[in-house]
Amino acid sequence: MATNPVLLNRKQVEVLEWIRNGCPGNVFTSGYEHRIIARALERRGLIDINGRGPTWRAVITAAGKEWQDNGAAPDSWGVVPADKVGAQEHMDLHPAETEADRLIAKVQEADGRLLLPKDRDVEKTHERLVRLSLKSPARPTGKKLQIIPTGKWGQGPKAIVFTEHFDDHVEARPVPVPERISKYHPAVRAFLADREWQYVTSEYVPRAGRILQAIATEATSGCDRFGWPR
Repeated sequence: MATNPVLLNRKQVEVLEWIRNGCPGNVFTSGYEHRIIARALERRGLIDINGRGPTWRAVITAAGKEWQDNGAAPDSWGVVPADKVGAQEHMDLHPAETEADRLIAKVQEADGRLLLPKDRDVEKTHERLVRLSLKSPARPTGKKLQIIPTGKWGQGPKAIVFTEHFDDHVEARPVPVPERISKYHPAVRAFLADREWQYVTSEYVPRAGRILQAIATEATSGCDRFGWPR
């Protein structure tokens, strides 16, 4: 264990061996659990994953080969003892997250459009998983799951699809709020002048105006940086 600090449970060892053997098609013939496990191996740097759905491919990395080669026999690999497997799996993938990861894999396998049975309980369960999937490490960058209606007038079964997730492409940055403002943006001036649309108590209106001015200034500078129209 001193030469091999990466701990894997038995299923992860099996998936790693499967990937090293070229992902033969006669091993994992149903379900997507092996792909979810593969994501945990990728996060450890033991494999690389490319593509999705029918183009999904995984290859072992040099670190993955070293991990295997350091053990003289499977029992000497950094395998988690049986009484610790539950704790290790919990660290890798929380049960709720595991379900969300599986849902992502199912949508990928369905070429990005997974139809649901017309059952309200099933829909409610998947609504929860769609929310959880936003924080899943298996979610493709720039994409998120969304449930949409299908059929004429939306009367068909619901479907889960990938949609754009702009937040992945936005770098968070602090926006300073000025204490004094010499000239307000027109939209901020309109807010300060129309009490019907302020929706804050009078003592907070000045600060609300400063916050809106900070947002307007940042938005304007962002448009200038990227050459977008204001």
